Amino acid sequence: MKRYILFMAAMLAIFSLQAQQPFTIKGQINGKETGIIRLRYTQPDGTSVQDSTNIVGGKFEFKGTLTEPVMAYLMGDVKRLSMDDPNFGSLFLAPGELKLILIEGQFKDLKLSGSKPHDEYKLVEQLKAPIAEETKSILAKLQKASDAFVQAKKENRPDAEQDVLREKAAEVRDQLEPFNLRRDKIDLEFISKNPNSYYAAFLLSFKIAGLKLADAKKYYEAFTPEVKASSYGKKMLKEIQNLQSGSPGSKAFAFAKKDINGQELSLADYNGKKYVLLDFWAS
Repeated sequence: MKRYILFMAAMLAIFSLQAQQPFTIKGQINGKETGIIRLRYTQPDGTSVQDSTNIVGGKFEFKGTLTEPVMAYLMGDVKRLSMDDPNFGSLFLAPGELKLILIEGQFKDLKLSGSKPHDEYKLVEQLKAPIAEETKSILAKLQKASDAFVQAKKENRPDAEQDVLREKAAEVRDQLEPFNLRRDKIDLEFISKNPNSYYAAFLLSFKIAGLKLADAKKYYEAFTPEVKASSYGKKMLKEIQNLQSGSPGSKAFAFAKKDINGQELSLADYNGKKYVLLDFWAS
């Protein structure tokens, strides 16, 4: 029995080791000869990786290991840690030899070769680019309205005045809804046509909680076994299970909380009852 356990432990260790696949990024940055480039991403097990390397003669290199393709973020001389900073860019890493070309101050236009998920990511972003142009004026109005509300809050102005400013910002935000629906349509069309895509799974993992249960199941079931076994696939399955537990006709999630009198209340205590009415509120 001990030999069997040791054998299985060894096999699991070998499998885990084999799952780790190396990647190398050989980069070139135009407009900068020296400095530091930072790379940040999260492994499927939740481990956060933050790496940095020196720029020498406009060239740099990163090395690491991945168990599957992941979204990553690249930073140069950023003025603030924001995706809006011109020296902040995003890329979809994959195992293998990758080549990266950057321009100082234009990280959004980075060019990465050797990663299929990144090619797909850029394709979808290009399809949505016209929508981004159309929403620029609305986003500028939203920023102005939001800043006005935040300033009023800081100055502790009367609640009635703050409410007016909050509503004004909400009205501007509502104008973005038709554009968001167009973006969602592009994303979902790509997802439905690419069942073996890690990028498609990455997209759906963020959208699935907002879908109807039937639609969530339809998109998930279309993915290949390999994608379903990925961290994105596991995240999608968990979201589907959450959706299912809260859908009409499904078995209610068992929970225990204290009621308004401080007494412990468990839903399991009401098993067998024909009707149970729960009233939740916030004040």
